[in-house]
Amino acid sequence: WLKRHPSIRKTAGRLMAALPPSVKMGKQFWYWYSFYQQSESWSPQRMREHQLESLRSLLRRLSDHSFFYRERLSCVDIEHLDNLDDYAHLVSTTSRSEFADNYAKILSDDYTSHSLSRSQTSGTTGKALQFYHTTEDQAREWAAICHQWSRVGYQPGKSRRVEFRGLTSSGSLVDYYPERNMIRCSIL
Repeated sequence: WLKRHPSIRKTAGRLMAALPPSVKMGKQFWYWYSFYQQSESWSPQRMREHQLESLRSLLRRLSDHSFFYRERLSCVDIEHLDNLDDYAHLVSTTSRSEFADNYAKILSDDYTSHSLSRSQTSGTTGKALQFYHTTEDQAREWAAICHQWSRVGYQPGKSRRVEFRGLTSSGSLVDYYPERNMIRCSIL
């Protein structure tokens, strides 16, 4: 809809740009950004403990809400996984073809498709894989990227940036996103 009405998108972008970063970036972004800043000083042991607990939490959720993973994890005692190597030996990696063939069974039953964003891999192997993710996933990923960039002085919501990738959404050589302090340049 916004592609058909670029003037509305521009106006909305300017309004968003006027918001302070604390509002513009959202609660989830700042939660994860703060988490990444704090966890950077964790000991390797503390990091492994967190990874293992996060893995257990994810596996419990998959067992509860995904038919595919409920079957796949039925032989795993999630609460007694003691290290990541145990998991690697107990649960085989899901192949691309297995993922594509079981897509409907993999989807979680506790989300509706309208509450999720649809994405896909780049397709460099010849066939892109489709998947969904939540708004929180996007905020967490953007926070991780911004955390990495912060090591070279990037400040989320304040610093300016330029993206060079694919086509622009407007079909012109450059798109301007004031709400992100960003311009996107077409590499074509």
